[in-house]
Amino acid sequence: MSKYDFLYIPYKLIEIKNSIVSSNVNKVVSFKKYNDAEERLLLLQKIDKTPYNDIRDMAFSLNNRELYILINYLAGDDFTIDPDKVYEIIRLRFKKKFANMLWELYQNNYFKKTYVHYFTKFCNEFKEAFIELFRDEKILQFINEIVVRDDVIKFVCVNISKTRLDLDKFFNTFKISEKLRLGLDIKKYFYLYCDKESYIRSNPEVILDIIKSYNQKELLMFVENYVINVFFSELDSKIMKYILEYNKMPENREIDFFWRDVSEPVWNRCRKWYLDNLMKEHLDGPRYNFWSEYIDYIKDFNVVRRNKRNQAIYFIYFNKFVVVEFDPIGAAYIYKLDIFKQRFGPFANESSSKSDNFFKDESIAIARIIHKGKWELRAYNTVLLLLKGGLD
Repeated sequence: MSKYDFLYIPYKLIEIKNSIVSSNVNKVVSFKKYNDAEERLLLLQKIDKTPYNDIRDMAFSLNNRELYILINYLAGDDFTIDPDKVYEIIRLRFKKKFANMLWELYQNNYFKKTYVHYFTKFCNEFKEAFIELFRDEKILQFINEIVVRDDVIKFVCVNISKTRLDLDKFFNTFKISEKLRLGLDIKKYFYLYCDKESYIRSNPEVILDIIKSYNQKELLMFVENYVINVFFSELDSKIMKYILEYNKMPENREIDFFWRDVSEPVWNRCRKWYLDNLMKEHLDGPRYNFWSEYIDYIKDFNVVRRNKRNQAIYFIYFNKFVVVEFDPIGAAYIYKLDIFKQRFGPFANESSSKSDNFFKDESIAIARIIHKGKWELRAYNTVLLLLKGGLD
């Protein structure tokens, strides 16, 4: 992004008061009512038969509806007559309200070279109408700068990032509708590449709506950028849940079509967030607060529901040992991983019919943590010793 020149936009332009922003800033004009095929065909045939020297007389014979049909036609890409004739008619009959219509048509057709050509001609010839539309000449200057670029989406996103602008304020100031293609593509691209601050400033619901429109490749790009740039504690819950639930977070990423293409650092962060969130959903406050401190060491967290009262057993897997917690709260048992797998492995799953007491075997446990008094301190000393390889 840094290779692009920075185009200065005075910040005060972005702080335009709501009272002077027109009520139809993001109101999308529907051109369907001006797109009757038969009516358009007859009008175009009439224009086609008219010599260029007589276009002026014809232009002033047309009503508003016919002019709107021609404006809509100019944004197409299937010209059956000389588009210069159409441009000339609209130019001769130009009205201030055409500026907004032409701008909205540009937003749905910004990638069409012919329409961009005519749109810029309108902007130059009827400058005052477009200045009135955008409320400031500098805004029109910026628009004239972007519309002729092949990389308009990237260029806009670069400037938004460099100026630290709020995306919604940018859209309002430049009368860009998020319902039209330009606005949609800007948001899609922006959230693929923006920095941490931009993610944090944005409404998570807006980001969520955008990522739901991504294809598999775009979603992968978003995950790589978002997860690695945003602090772990600031990763948004709704966004992360959508990513993980939509793609079904597996234990082994190599077996999954989506996750195998995710980089190792991003995979580890996603897996870490998944386990942390799972513990947050199931463990009570004190136990979650304690065990979440070891999230970097936890390999897995499994929940087994025991009965209709939703009592549960929780298995917290570390590299070389397993912690078994119970609901309702009771003593936690810690076992070496190999012994746990040998003794309890086949039964530590949802289909198990074993009681809580089955998993409480002091004869093979390496530690037992009673949740009373200063249990966190005792548990801390035990876990620290285990992580260092003690209690063998």
